[in-house]
Amino acid sequence: MSNSIHRYKLIKEYIESSKKIGERDLMNLLTSKYPKGLSCNYYNDFFGTLKSIVMDLNTGKFNILWGGLEDNGWNSYYLNDNFKCTTQLININIEKVPADFFKLIE
Repeated sequence: MSNSIHRYKLIKEYIESSKKIGERDLMNLLTSKYPKGLSCNYYNDFFGTLKSIVMDLNTGKFNILWGGLEDNGWNSYYLNDNFKCTTQLININIEKVPADFFKLIE
């Protein structure tokens, strides 16, 4: 589909144009709205960002953002922490899908 090709190219160009990609850089890419970023809110069309995760394998830290919206706040965890089940109310935005988003590419 056209959206898959676009997102692939976006990721590839992002990696190739950056000498060093930091945690904040990845968070910005994941929260920027499609087509400039990877966040999609087309839930009525069964396509949307449920969660974004940025991991630092050196420190064992991972950051999770629900719903692809910065307003929901990134939560940081470490692999050696004891995890507790918690609930969090999150915001989502429902947007209209672009006309060519699901266009098939041959």
